[in-house]
Amino acid sequence: MVQTNSRTLFQLFLAVFLDLFGFGIIIPILPYLFFELGEGAFFAQYGQILYGLLIATYSFMQFLMAPIWGRLSDKYGRRPIILIGVFGSSIGFATFGFANNIITLFIARIIAGFFTAATLTTANAYIADVTTPQKRGAAYGMITSAFGLGFALGPAVGGLLADVTILGMSGHIIPSLFAAILSLLNFLGAYFWVKESLTEEVKSKMRGEKRKLFAVFEITKLREYKGALTFVSLFSLVTFGFSNWITSFSINAPIIDPSIEETELGLMFTYTGIILFLSQPLLVRPTINKYGEKILIYIGAIFGIIGFFTLPLAYNMLTMILVTTPLILGISFLNPSINSVISKSVPQHKQGETMGISQGMASLMRVIGPLIAGYLLTINIFFPYFVGGSIFVLILLLLLIKIDFPE
Repeated sequence: MVQTNSRTLFQLFLAVFLDLFGFGIIIPILPYLFFELGEGAFFAQYGQILYGLLIATYSFMQFLMAPIWGRLSDKYGRRPIILIGVFGSSIGFATFGFANNIITLFIARIIAGFFTAATLTTANAYIADVTTPQKRGAAYGMITSAFGLGFALGPAVGGLLADVTILGMSGHIIPSLFAAILSLLNFLGAYFWVKESLTEEVKSKMRGEKRKLFAVFEITKLREYKGALTFVSLFSLVTFGFSNWITSFSINAPIIDPSIEETELGLMFTYTGIILFLSQPLLVRPTINKYGEKILIYIGAIFGIIGFFTLPLAYNMLTMILVTTPLILGISFLNPSINSVISKSVPQHKQGETMGISQGMASLMRVIGPLIAGYLLTINIFFPYFVGGSIFVLILLLLLIKIDFPE
């Protein structure tokens, strides 16, 4: 195992954080910019559908590219793929900043999904390379923590910078360029601090294998490794439930409490990000270090069930925050724990490809989840919560009845 230092792990944290921070910056800007740029009779009729397609484009690119980036990192090393991902993210942010029509917006989201897949996938594989199995769950908590902090700060910063004018530039340009500059600085830090985690022996072993280009379609081949396919599937189900919640909650909250507007909704998502961030050092890391991943996966599934099935009982902003808390804690427990188990299920020269398949399937769920949630909302505003709760019941049943944890 290649050893690393705390500065390298911090740089990985920073890379993931800035990708999610940039994603968060765009959240409050994208809908307003999209409908401001749209024009013509076609857009007037199909604008809503086009917006849904724009949202799905980002995750669909991750679905396609995450397994490919993972395999490339197995063959050629983690460091070059991380550098490509971080630098490419700056291009995506800059492209979004200067978008002045719908086509350019689509191009910007394609670029963002393309390169974010490289950063997230390879960072997960890198951690598997440089940590022992006993410490891996806590290290994966760092990725979840970076996700939460980016999700918490991004929308707030995006909303604030959207009102700033510099050198005649305003609106979406300033926050996008701010994210692009941060990504370039992150690239410089990664260039000097992130060392290669794979030996030539491991890379050459992967280069000798011939696999299909779109490795995500080889997911069933993970069956040869104990638990790998099962836990990749569980990670996909958790991601489906979370994306289902994000979509439905954004629409439900203002309906349930009319006093909730853009600012209040943004603060509620910021609260979500803070839970994801703080729960890692305060709860997840000490629990995994003492008891292992298994207990956290069980607790996470139970918390998810409680959260989803109590959401319909909320009647104002405060009660929504209260019932959302166990759901977000459940997600916070499940994600790093499942990723740790997945990494333990496969040999080192398969880490990148396996994490790529896992991230790719999760991205597919982020395409499917919002689409299903949108349809269910037309039937009843609480149906997405019942479906999400049922998914977590299924996860718990699988854990109790069928699943064997790898050693």
